[in-house]
Amino acid sequence: RVAVSNLVFQSRTFAQQTCAYIQDDDLSSKMVRYTIAAVVATRCHLRNTRIAPEMLLGVLKESEIEELNKEKNTLFYTTWIIRVCLADAVFGGSCLPFHV
Repeated sequence: RVAVSNLVFQSRTFAQQTCAYIQDDDLSSKMVRYTIAAVVATRCHLRNTRIAPEMLLGVLKESEIEELNKEKNTLFYTTWIIRVCLADAVFGGSCLPFHV
């Protein structure tokens, strides 16, 4: 329970940082939406279930949910989408400099 609370807290922090540093609204929005999907995917992975479409309605499009559920590892897929968006933002120059 504590681990899931920490996951939710960290994902909110990541989403806030995404909104602050990614200047491309479409990429930022996609990263935030897939961050939410990653948390849901983690929950479903721990319960050994597929992601019910109702869990992500309003977050992802129905076609995106269907595509996500076709993946063997939904958590990996969601984080891969986030990484691709970040790479696009950096490559496209829409990511402000940040320190790690």
